[in-house]
Amino acid sequence: MARVLIAEPEPDLRLLAEQAVLELGHEPVLLGAHTAGAPVDVLLLATSADAVAIARAHRRDDPGLPIVCLGTLSASAEIRRLEPVAHLLKPYTLTDLARALTRAVAIHRQSTRTGTPIARRGNQPPAP
Repeated sequence: MARVLIAEPEPDLRLLAEQAVLELGHEPVLLGAHTAGAPVDVLLLATSADAVAIARAHRRDDPGLPIVCLGTLSASAEIRRLEPVAHLLKPYTLTDLARALTRAVAIHRQSTRTGTPIARRGNQPPAP
């Protein structure tokens, strides 16, 4: 089970994301409830006006923190510079979210084991 920080500004979509994360066997952590220094394994980030600032703030604490972006449009250049593990277009499927979270968790665990951030994008997840 991974701790998934959900940064979704729309209440209904935040609730759906929270329920999906729970259904996939992970622990959802809502952005407002997240306390500084409490570790999370993945940032589930809606591509809102505050998205880049939110991502940068959490990457300061954990440079290897993988990000899964959720949006209604293709990723902007600024979002792509965050090197998200995945960019899921809304409405996304539970299967798509499961794949993205599985990859993100594997990346974060590898990064944590080696002590250095590793490439977040690519076709293959890191070896366990």
